[in-house]
Amino acid sequence: MEVAGSENRASLVFLYEAFGTMLFVYSIMLTGNPISISFSLFASIILFGSITGGHFNPAVTLGVYIKEAKWRENASWLVLVILAQLCGGFLAQGLTEVTLFEDTIGNIPADSVAKICPQSPTNAEVCDGFEDGVFTSDFQVLVNEMILTAVFVSVILMVKGMRTSPSADGMAGALAIVLTLLACIQTGGKLGGCFNPAVGLSVGTFSLFHLEDVNGSLAHYMYAFILGPLLGGALAGGFSLIHSKKFDPKGQEAEGEQSQEAAKAK
Repeated sequence: MEVAGSENRASLVFLYEAFGTMLFVYSIMLTGNPISISFSLFASIILFGSITGGHFNPAVTLGVYIKEAKWRENASWLVLVILAQLCGGFLAQGLTEVTLFEDTIGNIPADSVAKICPQSPTNAEVCDGFEDGVFTSDFQVLVNEMILTAVFVSVILMVKGMRTSPSADGMAGALAIVLTLLACIQTGGKLGGCFNPAVGLSVGTFSLFHLEDVNGSLAHYMYAFILGPLLGGALAGGFSLIHSKKFDPKGQEAEGEQSQEAAKAK
């Protein structure tokens, strides 16, 4: 949406956004390591960001859409890019299936399957948030996802700003994004640490297919790992929309034009 000329290469934007999301999600499914995950995002941004804007996350796309406030003009792009990201997530599922499949077992070993859920305080490999037949962590997971995604997406929107970008070549901005993601994972990882609806959907469905959902936490909390990041992206987009006039020359120009029109009307 925010990349000049992208409207003339919709198929390429779709393809690159799907591939970038695939690489990012594949790292999550294959390693689960916060550093590896963060720098796989860095690789996707460097490889595809100049064409697509480097979203690879429906929450980021929603934040950009709200910030730009071109509701009708960008609506089709919102759908196109999010669809590409979801396709990328499912492509990552297929790639992970091929990578981890063991002929001798006939399936993927359970300890190799990534999952997103609240973690047990005593064992990070065990899903928590369920006690005495009741799911106990809905509010905590939803708020954790919303707030940390809002921080993450806000940093991305600042990096994309004309006056707030740390460098003209985008390298420093990409590093700022991945380091923010790393900090968010370390901060909110105990409650799942997703911050991306495409990740929540693709990793969630993959884990349900390959793992036994003993207490139902994998299925139950999936909605929070989709809805929470979307709410966070919308919150970041609204914040940037309100304040963009203060640090974006385009916003300041628009504000000046509105003031002139108001003065003429008087």
